[in-house]
Amino acid sequence: MLSPFVASALARTVGCIAINPLTVLETRFCMPGPRQHKNVFTAVKSLYKNEGPKAFWKGTLPSCI
Repeated sequence: MLSPFVASALARTVGCIAINPLTVLETRFCMPGPRQHKNVFTAVKSLYKNEGPKAFWKGTLPSCI
């Protein structure tokens, strides 16, 4: 059985990894200037095409610490 500290650290890490792609998309939508994407689907497609799948997890390490 895991101690509460280890269980909470593991839960935080898994949650951080799961939510980070949505945070990246939210950040892209909140940037000032003209809109580059009409909706979330075009943003996902553009991000994947232009920067690759790793782009969805940019900044994961600092947010998990």
